[in-house]
Amino acid sequence: MKIDRLLYGVVVCWALCWSSAAWGSDAAELKNADGTWKYTNALIDETSPYLQSHAHNPVDWHPWGAEALELARKENKPIFLSVGYSTCYWCHVMERLVFCNVEIAETMNASFVNIKVDREERPDIDKYYMTATQLLSGRGGWPNSVFLSPDLKPLYAGTYFPPTDVHGASPSFPRVIAAVNEAWENNREQLIARAEQVAEGISKIQSGGDALKPGPFSKAHTSQLTGLLKADFDKRFGGFGDAPKFPNEIELATLLADYERSNDQEALDMVVKTLSAMARGGIHDHLAGGFHRYSTDSQWRVPHFEKMLYNQAQLSSVYLRAYRLTEREEFLKAAEGILAFVEKTMTGPEGEFYSAVDSETEEEEGKSYLWTEDEIRKELGEDAGVFFRSYGLAPMPDGNGKTLYVKRPMERDDLLRRLLQTRNQRPQPLIDTKALTGWNGMMIGAYAEAYAVLNKKEYLRKAEKAAAFIEERMRDEDGNLLRVYRAGTAKHSAFLDDYAFYASGLLKLHKATENEEYLRRAQETADEMKRRFWDEENGAFYFTESKGNLPLRVKDLYDGAIPSGNSEAAHALLSLSSALGDPSYRELAYETLRSTSEAMRLYPRAFVWMLAAAARYLDEPLPQEPLPAAVLLNNGEALAQLTIVSSPPEASAGSVFEVEARLKVNAGWHVNANPASESNLIPTAIESADDRFTLLSVEYPSGEAKSFAFSESPIRVYDGEASFRLSVQAPSDAAGDIQLTIRVRYQACNNELCREPMSQEASISIRIVE
Repeated sequence: MKIDRLLYGVVVCWALCWSSAAWGSDAAELKNADGTWKYTNALIDETSPYLQSHAHNPVDWHPWGAEALELARKENKPIFLSVGYSTCYWCHVMERLVFCNVEIAETMNASFVNIKVDREERPDIDKYYMTATQLLSGRGGWPNSVFLSPDLKPLYAGTYFPPTDVHGASPSFPRVIAAVNEAWENNREQLIARAEQVAEGISKIQSGGDALKPGPFSKAHTSQLTGLLKADFDKRFGGFGDAPKFPNEIELATLLADYERSNDQEALDMVVKTLSAMARGGIHDHLAGGFHRYSTDSQWRVPHFEKMLYNQAQLSSVYLRAYRLTEREEFLKAAEGILAFVEKTMTGPEGEFYSAVDSETEEEEGKSYLWTEDEIRKELGEDAGVFFRSYGLAPMPDGNGKTLYVKRPMERDDLLRRLLQTRNQRPQPLIDTKALTGWNGMMIGAYAEAYAVLNKKEYLRKAEKAAAFIEERMRDEDGNLLRVYRAGTAKHSAFLDDYAFYASGLLKLHKATENEEYLRRAQETADEMKRRFWDEENGAFYFTESKGNLPLRVKDLYDGAIPSGNSEAAHALLSLSSALGDPSYRELAYETLRSTSEAMRLYPRAFVWMLAAAARYLDEPLPQEPLPAAVLLNNGEALAQLTIVSSPPEASAGSVFEVEARLKVNAGWHVNANPASESNLIPTAIESADDRFTLLSVEYPSGEAKSFAFSESPIRVYDGEASFRLSVQAPSDAAGDIQLTIRVRYQACNNELCREPMSQEASISIRIVE
């Protein structure tokens, strides 16, 4: 979307005023003669390294909270909200060139209440206002710079703003703040009216909006994703699309699962090529282990140098899984290199895992990682020739140093150790030492998987120590899970992804050890996740327990570099159901998947991990649990029968037609109506069991209200026979006699007990004509 016209016009009119100004920063200007800081703001008391890095700016920064928000309302001032994170390169640049500038800071302090947020600590704020930036500017990124009304509606937004005008780039920050202030003073009604429109757009997107259209899902959903991945695959260098290239771990994990389910050799070949190319590229740190965030080129050679814990966790898991399937030693080496790097560099004294390693050193991107040929020859001497036969140097875009990549395997690990010793003597990048519950859960799972595959006790000890750390340090006095820990302080209520990833980590620990304590804690975590975040009205999980200071409760639906909280919750619930033999968790996973079925179909690349969970649901058998003796007397027979009683004998390709299905329930039994009368009951649901036909809608009867001892209110059930009207779309790319198959899922109960959920299918042949 285009920039708001009102603000754009005001910005342009300020161009001549600011175009000749010379801005910059000099750290010496911010200090007194004795070396003490001239300025200190409220961020000095924060534990986040990112927030602390702004604590001595001349900007009067406030952390997000009631005090700052009340100040804006009291003084009727707009808010300038700046959201970033510690390893964000352009966040550092804006801090140095803009927020350290005294003259710019004076204008900011006079005109705005300035609030700084670490997006890793408060992803809820980041998600809400990143949507604002995307709506207002048509793009997103960090730092996220958003101007808000005192009631938190977005007035104007962008990402990095330079201190001076740059031809063809964003307007300078002085021009922007002057324009916003001008509009606030002289065109406030128009500005607020526009802000309210944007807030409505955010509400639609972040509450789920069009993404939450419940419906059935089938293997057609998952096969569509596989087809898109194959079409987007770079057959020459691996990965998906062109530069920049990201590891896309969840896409790779999904393809590996496809191979394990269906023996799709092409899917496995895509993963093997990609993992091999990454392992040999500059995105891989060949000296210390671990992987950088992404590659700026298509050959994986020149990375963006930050190292994120979530990348290490996901990549180690994918490499281990690929090693298990292929026995390729380079995959094992890459996986163990990641785990060794995390142990050495990203693990705290209590077993917690740190969140990130910065991309820059001494204000230069990748400085500590880069080499020249002369430096390597000086260090390795006569062994340099051996080294260069196996390793190449890829130049950085600015020509300052080069990155290492592998041309062919080399056995001389001693040469790599010598280079690492030299590199370690250089100034090192900042490590963000805060621990995040969700990301720690991911790493716990990765170490548990490593133990399961390689049977190395040290990996199990790492996973167990980190899990103990979360239980001991990342809960409040009431036992509630918290989001972030650093320097002895844990704070911020945990979000959906914290619960989901921690539950998954515990389940992987249980699978590796068969220790029932981990299963118990995983179940408690999942139960608490449902209680805090489940949306009873619309389905799927909220990201937050309450809206807090934000205008609404956001929902985390779309997969990115990290799977969404809802996607990971679906996986955790499926694993928990299998481990416990409890179908209720599988049913909750089903409702999560069902709530986003239409979005999965329309936007499969935005729901990769959710589709992977859908594939698991469709392929994994129902959990088995011991049944009461009274149930066993039924000899496991179906307690209801589904039939298709009417349908057209033929239909045009792509046309929509009606089908009537009937469910006959055995005497003495009943099934729950749809929707179910209570949230803990499993509704009877009809879905398509065929990839070719699309089930558009189902008209469910209301059922009969009956009273039962377990409920104070009558429960609506189907007793005897129930008829359903289905709206079905014929395939558009097929002709001839095709079998339409539908499936009903139900839980049969009598007045004393309920059977486990069951499925029945019914089919009919329909002639499709062109």
